[in-house]
Amino acid sequence: MSKMSTREKTLMVILAILLAGALYYLFFLSPLQSKTEQLTGEISDVQDNIATAQVMLQKKQTMQKELDAIFSQSDGEPTKIPDYDNVQAVIKELNQILSASDEYSINFGSLEDSNNSIVRRPVGLSFSCGTYEAVRSILGQLGSSEYRSLITDVSVVRSDENAQTGQTGTENKTELYTVTADINFYEYSQTPVNPTDTAQQ
Repeated sequence: MSKMSTREKTLMVILAILLAGALYYLFFLSPLQSKTEQLTGEISDVQDNIATAQVMLQKKQTMQKELDAIFSQSDGEPTKIPDYDNVQAVIKELNQILSASDEYSINFGSLEDSNNSIVRRPVGLSFSCGTYEAVRSILGQLGSSEYRSLITDVSVVRSDENAQTGQTGTENKTELYTVTADINFYEYSQTPVNPTDTAQQ
């Protein structure tokens, strides 16, 4: 058997190093990378679930504060909370109250469940009136709704409009009040109306 030349020895060393590297990658590094990617994905899912749970918890806490405020403002005896689904009655009442305005719009948000069988029905509305007295009257009626509710946000903006009157084309300035408001109406339901939200609690 002839002795290996220096070149052959060098090639053998290189081959051994490559083989060791391949084995290291195949049996250690590759599985480690796969496991790391799996754990990273699981951590991301957990973080998403935590963020969703925090949002849900914040909504529940806000809703509970609103309910506490309702009872505190009415000496523990608030207006009776209607049974779910009371939307048609709410629409009828809002249309009746807002009919005194020049124009109005109503938008209903997504229903939200509390932890005590109470359902919150968010309503966003906007309307315009020609006098501040009319604005106060409408807001007063909204605040004393026949159905249990809470106004959470109100914005009133006053502007002047120019209107031509008479044959001379004289311009008269008229006031215009634009109001936006958010109201939560509350209803009672023995079962959750949003089972997916309840399942995330």
